[in-house]
Amino acid sequence: MSSVEFARGIDRPMRLAEVLAVSIKAYGDRPWRYLLLGLLWAAALGVTRWLPFAADAVVVAAGFMIGFALATLFVTGTNRPGLTGAAWLGLIPLLVVVGGPAAWAALDPITALIVSFWFAVATFALPVFLLEGSRDRERGQLGHVACRCRELARTNYVHALLTVLTLFLLLHLLGVLLAGALAAFADNGDVAAQLIAHAVFMPLVFIGLVVLYGDQSARARGEQVEVGLGAES
Repeated sequence: MSSVEFARGIDRPMRLAEVLAVSIKAYGDRPWRYLLLGLLWAAALGVTRWLPFAADAVVVAAGFMIGFALATLFVTGTNRPGLTGAAWLGLIPLLVVVGGPAAWAALDPITALIVSFWFAVATFALPVFLLEGSRDRERGQLGHVACRCRELARTNYVHALLTVLTLFLLLHLLGVLLAGALAAFADNGDVAAQLIAHAVFMPLVFIGLVVLYGDQSARARGEQVEVGLGAES
């Protein structure tokens, strides 16, 4: 399954529990591949200890975008995105509107509560950018991404919000539990324990966001079918 075929492979809307179940299964099928993404994210967090605050924001945002992008390609089975040349420059604004907010949501549960309202719309930008490209010459690549994000989010915004929020809160809850266990019983320092916890659980967030993209795509296709049938009648 590759590219947009992944979204079409999810042939019906899923409940939140189903999104989580599919994400956990995908993680379990190829754990070492996804743990690599977690290690990349943990490395980005570790580096920020020696950087000024402004650089921290760029590094964690880039770390999130790299992990999310690779997870999108891994989960969908896409060898490489259909982007060439200047099209890659579209990642720069996405680093600001997607990577920055999401990275800080992954670091703080209170921020996650606030950011999730925005990220329930913005989360679709990177999968759309990598998998769909631009199909609208008038709007251009980023215009297409913005329109698709709005389309996918409004099919069921509450479901997208609850899914995003659950993924981030699970990261914090499970991360705290594992970090506490590692610090208490494995003689790890607090910082090392937190980095290990992020390396283990952050891939689940990445995978879950990709599955949510497929889920909302199925909802959007359902709405289009209903509109078409209504027009014919």
